[in-house]
Amino acid sequence: MGRDKRTLILDGSLLLQRQADLLREVTGLNATLVGEIPDSQIPSGLRRIDDAIPDCGPLGGIVAALQDCATTWALILAVDMPGIKVRELDLLISSCGTTTKVITLSQDGTPEPLAALYPSASVDFWQKQLESGLLKIRLGLEEWGFQTVRLARDEQSLFNINSPEDWDAFLRNRKTDEV
Repeated sequence: MGRDKRTLILDGSLLLQRQADLLREVTGLNATLVGEIPDSQIPSGLRRIDDAIPDCGPLGGIVAALQDCATTWALILAVDMPGIKVRELDLLISSCGTTTKVITLSQDGTPEPLAALYPSASVDFWQKQLESGLLKIRLGLEEWGFQTVRLARDEQSLFNINSPEDWDAFLRNRKTDEV
């Protein structure tokens, strides 16, 4: 990307703040931020925890979140998917029922592991994956088990911002009238 994605501004808010606000709206709880985030970027009222193992990509953050989780489920949401809306996370949460599988959002049947509910009971499995260097979350999902919540083919919902071109495309194509 060439810069910290958390500091991109959309509708007057940092992406980090937008995602934290979204999680608070959906769950009624303050988000816990995971990773190396400077204190100056942490929104008021939120706390930060370190990755379980630094420099191991998203899996290090997922394991840290699961280790810190005091509820049955951990809602994992990447900062660089600003197209996700309340209604989509509500769909995800309403799908958990009694399953012990990871529940992910999807537009085409492919799981999106960074917009997902992870059962806190899966922490040992994911920690072993991390400690073994098996960092590909989708491979772990195949082993642990997952189900998807299918979204409409709105390309913006799970669009991941990884480059300046991605950001420009997101801004060009986004629908501002949706919440």
